Parts: sequence; C-alpha cells; structure tokens
Amino acid sequence: MNKYLIALFTSFLLMLTLSACSANNNSEDNTEASATEETNEDTSDTTEDINETSDLEKENEELKQQLVEKENEELKKKLEESDDNSSSEKRQNTDDADKDENINKSSDKYVLEIFNDSDNAWKNPPVDKTDYLGVEASLKDYFSRLTHYYNTGERSNKDVFFFLEEGTEPYNEIVANYESGNFTDYELFDVTVGQMVDLQDENIMVNAFRDYSHATSDGEKTVQMIYIINKEDCTILGWKQQGEAVPVDGLSTNEERYFDEYYTDGFPVTLTDTDDFYTYDTLTNFTFKTYLNGLSDYYNDISDDVLYILEGAALSDIQNNKASENFQDYQNSGGNIVSIQQISKNEYTVTVNRSYSHATSNGEQTSQVTYTIVDTEGMLKVTAF
Repeated sequence: MNKYLIALFTSFLLMLTLSACSANNNSEDNTEASATEETNEDTSDTTEDINETSDLEKENEELKQQLVEKENEELKKKLEESDDNSSSEKRQNTDDADKDENINKSSDKYVLEIFNDSDNAWKNPPVDKTDYLGVEASLKDYFSRLTHYYNTGERSNKDVFFFLEEGTEPYNEIVANYESGNFTDYELFDVTVGQMVDLQDENIMVNAFRDYSHATSDGEKTVQMIYIINKEDCTILGWKQQGEAVPVDGLSTNEERYFDEYYTDGFPVTLTDTDDFYTYDTLTNFTFKTYLNGLSDYYNDISDDVLYILEGAALSDIQNNKASENFQDYQNSGGNIVSIQQISKNEYTVTVNRSYSHATSNGEQTSQVTYTIVDTEGMLKVTAF
C-alpha cells in the first residue's frame, strides 16, 4: 500500500514536472513568436519609415526642381520685360529726340515765315504796357547774359541759354559765335527797345537797337534787330538784322554835340549816305531810333523821354495829340529816308516815308513827313514837322 502510494505520488510529481516543462516550452515558443512578430513589426515600421523618407526626399527634390523652374521662368520673364522696357525707353528717347527736333524745325520755320512777311506782321496790334515792360526787361537781361557768355564761356542755370531753345538756329548761332573766338572782349553799351506788336499766337515781334563792340567789330557799332519772343517764358525764337551794323561815333546820344567842324558850305545842300555818311547816318538814326520810337512810347504811356528832344511847335503839337487820346495804341511800322537837306549851319530837314497806326487811324497808314531838326549845341531836337 505504501509502495503503491509512493509510486502514485511519484507519478503525480512526474506529471507535474512534464506539465511545467510543457508550459515553459509553450511560453518560450510564444515569446519567440512574439519577438518574431515584434521584429517583423519593427522591420515593417523601419521599411515604412525608409519608404516615407524616400518619398519625402523625392517630393523635396520635385519641389526644388519646380521652384528652380519657376524662378528661372520668372527671371526669364523679367529679363524679357527688361529688354522690352529698354527697347521701349530707347524708342521713347528716339521719339522724344525726334519730337524735339521737329519742334525746333517747326520753330525755325515759323520764324522764317514771319520775317518773310514782316510788313503784314507789323500790322498786328501793339502789346499792352505790362507785356511791353516785361519783354523789354527780358531782352536787356538777355544781352547782359550774352555779354557774359561771350567773355567767359561759362554755362549755368542763369546763363544766356535761359532764353534760347537748344537745337534752334538762335541757340546754334550763339554757340558758333563763341566758338569762333571773334566775339571776345564783348562790350554792351546800350539797348533801345522800340516797337512791339502782338502776333496773336503767344509771340511778340520787337524792334530793338543795340550798341556794342568786340574783338573783331572795328570799334563800337550800332545795329537794328527784329526779334520774335514768346511772351509767356520770353524764349527768343529768332531774330533778323536790319541792314549793316554802323559805327556809333557821333550818333544820337543826346549828351554831346554831333557835328563839330562838319558843315557844308552853301545852303540848302542835299546830303547823301556816301558823300556825307557821318551826318546822314546820324540824322537817320536820330529820326527812327530816338524820335519815332520815343514818340510811340510817349503816346502809349511808357515813357515821356521824347519831350526832351522836342522844341517849339513840335513840342506843343505832340502834347496836344497825346491829350486828345486819339493816338492811343500807337505803333510805328517802319519807314525809309526820302531825303536829307542841310538848310543852315545847324538846321536840317529830314523827309521820310513812314507807316504807323493808332486808335483812330483806321488801320495802318503810310505818309510822307518832313521833320525840321536843329543841333542845339548839346543835342538834336525836332522843332517842326
């Protein structure tokens, strides 16, 4: 019995042992299976990570490539736009240059047309007092700047070219004069501004006299010039010289005696511009430059200087004309000498054809007038007409 129990107990232990071993084996198998699964999962995860990284890198490469292509495309577009803009600017600059050249040519052509028909141009109405004074001041300023330029060649924002449009004939002429070297030692002695008419297109035509000298002028000269000036900015569009420049020695300055020791024996004597140039030219300049221009200024309330060269009947007649108000808007329109006679030692008659207009003249009129001019031992004076 005891043996039987011992045997049974031993069998029971053996079964327990086998059962435990079997359990351990199953546990190990499960562990190994689990480890394998985990390993497989890890491997799978790693593979997925690698694949994802590869995909990201590929996407990055594609994005980079797209960015590069986009940048290249934008750069190309900018370059094309730059080329277009550059070409456009070049075309614009060319167009602007052509436009300026055309404007300059148009300006020169306009001036030529006016001067070719100057007789009709002078028939335009006179400028008002404000425009007259403004243009007169600008013209004198122009000559002052011209003197500085001829003597120094300096260019600045206050130089003579303020009044000249680059590329026009006046501009080119002034530059050529300076570069020639003939106008050094330039001196300006006097500027007398006379008749002005409104061309009714924003421009004014001006009659002026200028006394000057320079290195090649052979002394002091006087010259009559006609200018066309824009009344808005006082740009000088063009000019035309009237006759030759003549010496001013002995011309009317109203400050000195003119004909010392120059008298013709036997009166009356007809003077000529060849045999009696000195006297003939002096009386011509006095009549047109000093007297008639001064008369226009007096009638138009610009200046009463003409009264100082009037005497006797001529003085009272001119004052009565002014008081009548019939001579307002008075303008001289040119004229010429018919004859000059010396009728005594200090007395002359000057006969002229002259054109003029005023408020009651019914347009421009031309008449022949004879002035009696006397040398009063200090200045010439008109005593009758």
